[in-house]
Amino acid sequence: MKNVTIIGLTPFEKPDVNLILKLHQAGAFPILSVGHELKAAQEALDQLDHKEIPSYGLYFSSDNLTSLQISEKVSLAILPYGKSMNFSSDLPVIYQVCSLEDAIQAELSGAKGIIIKGNEAGGLVGFESTFVLFQRIIKKIKSIPVWVQGGIGLHAAAAVKSLGAAGVVLDSQLALFPENSVPKDFKDLCSKLNGTETKIIADYRVLVRPNSPVLPENISSEDLQQYFTDFDLSKSYVPMGQDISLAIDLYEDFKTLKKLIFGFKEAMHGHLKQAKALQIIDQDNILAKELGLKYPIAQGPMTRVSDVPAFANAVAESGALPFVALSLLKGEQAKALVADTKKLAGKKTWGVGILGFAPQELRDEQSSYILEAKPPVVLIAGGRPAQAKVFEKAGIKTFLHVPSPALLDMFLKEGAKDFIFEGRECGGHVGFAFQYGSLGKTD
Repeated sequence: MKNVTIIGLTPFEKPDVNLILKLHQAGAFPILSVGHELKAAQEALDQLDHKEIPSYGLYFSSDNLTSLQISEKVSLAILPYGKSMNFSSDLPVIYQVCSLEDAIQAELSGAKGIIIKGNEAGGLVGFESTFVLFQRIIKKIKSIPVWVQGGIGLHAAAAVKSLGAAGVVLDSQLALFPENSVPKDFKDLCSKLNGTETKIIADYRVLVRPNSPVLPENISSEDLQQYFTDFDLSKSYVPMGQDISLAIDLYEDFKTLKKLIFGFKEAMHGHLKQAKALQIIDQDNILAKELGLKYPIAQGPMTRVSDVPAFANAVAESGALPFVALSLLKGEQAKALVADTKKLAGKKTWGVGILGFAPQELRDEQSSYILEAKPPVVLIAGGRPAQAKVFEKAGIKTFLHVPSPALLDMFLKEGAKDFIFEGRECGGHVGFAFQYGSLGKTD
């Protein structure tokens, strides 16, 4: 498994014999989710025993299928850390981990590898997002391979691979490909989802619809799993990750699993080669030159932290773009913050962060101070393109926070061009999905 780059897991915690065969043929290592029903799981194992596939793995999302008869073709098991297979088996185990502590304990327990599973993934998840959790764990785990699951597309796959991951796990991303056995009406629904329709209930990320079953208050994770039966959304819940939003683009770009897996492998290699050649985050790159910076790095506005002119000036002197936070400041305090920062910064690039959802009267007052000082850059959090136009007309480059794909699409149609993609990991006013942006938010 050390040389396995891409693991394909049957999505939605359902066994899918045909998908396992096609994943193997496409060049991914296939993992069959045994699901939550013993009969369906055993039937899938029996069918695979008679197929031309040399090896595959099993994913046990719960520890209830104690009487499952395991084929000799099964070469490993994947389990959420803390769960066991509850039957005699000498299968090598790879643990899914949702925290740094679990990763360390999994390594100590003799696991053959770990899968870092972020909050964006479907099924049982922890609190931390995939990329943040990955960065914390990869520095600590050195003796076993590490894969990454949750929110993984072509670019994220290349990013984690370049930082030391053995590879990635794909599941919800596979939903629309013809090689799987997901019902057509459910595929049609998946093609319209953007990830915001998934919610966390009892530590499980699941698809929630208007007609979803009514659940008891404070339902346990064990009781919730009783609803993971089929694709009838009036009776069931389906474990699904926010990365369902990537499924439609991946399908439209690649059409077949073989092309998809090749595309991921090429991205992991090609992105790194391209980054080395273009030096995207190097000093004096295109963005840095455009904004008059040494480095393409911005320090995001932090209310009552960065709203100090001396701090902003220190950031500017170091070559990055500082923002002072006006927040709800008004009167002489707001005016002095802008004026004093301008005085200290001199010809260096600096910016002002404001709240687009602040009361109109306050925004008008703050705008007057900004237009008088004319900072090179303005950042509007929780705002709209129309609010940026007053600054753009004055020659001030204006960025908009974009906390969701739907807002990005709307803002583009309204003519906006400069954005900071803001994910759930950020402080303050946040969205749910983005991890990377045109200006990476630093605060």
